[in-house]
Amino acid sequence: MRSYVFENASGCPSYVIADKQTGKAALVNPQLDFEFYIRIAEEEGLHLRYIFVPNVDPQVDYATFALRVGGKVYVFDAEEAERAAFNLVRSGDVIEFGKVRLAVQSPEDRGSCMSLLVYDLDVSDRRPQRVLGRERSLAGSGVVAGRKQVDAGSLNGQTYRCNFQDS
Repeated sequence: MRSYVFENASGCPSYVIADKQTGKAALVNPQLDFEFYIRIAEEEGLHLRYIFVPNVDPQVDYATFALRVGGKVYVFDAEEAERAAFNLVRSGDVIEFGKVRLAVQSPEDRGSCMSLLVYDLDVSDRRPQRVLGRERSLAGSGVVAGRKQVDAGSLNGQTYRCNFQDS
């Protein structure tokens, strides 16, 4: 598994979690600059199949972006899922691709407190390597191997930093 954390100038992180074998990837909390993610996916040989949008902005065309990259949009809010015909994820839902498992977890199935537990199945199928919260990333239990920070470049006036790790 390879994971990337991108932060723009406002400090709002987005995440790409990828299976190294298949190149399939999940994009979590995308910012408005979709061209940036398309460029990164092309450079890294990734296929953005799962797009998790924790806070839907009605001004943003997530559906067109998903069609462009061949992915599907997943949201945590039932009203948003119905309004925009997105895929609703609830506590207990699991998505697996290659050696990556994403498990949705929430106390009392409240969308406002949703987290994604990220498992590298080559490491453990019982202990997540990362926990991504709806608003922020929480440090996962265990050792983080190979963490590096690089300048991911800029696009449309935004500068992005990238942390990535292989496990």
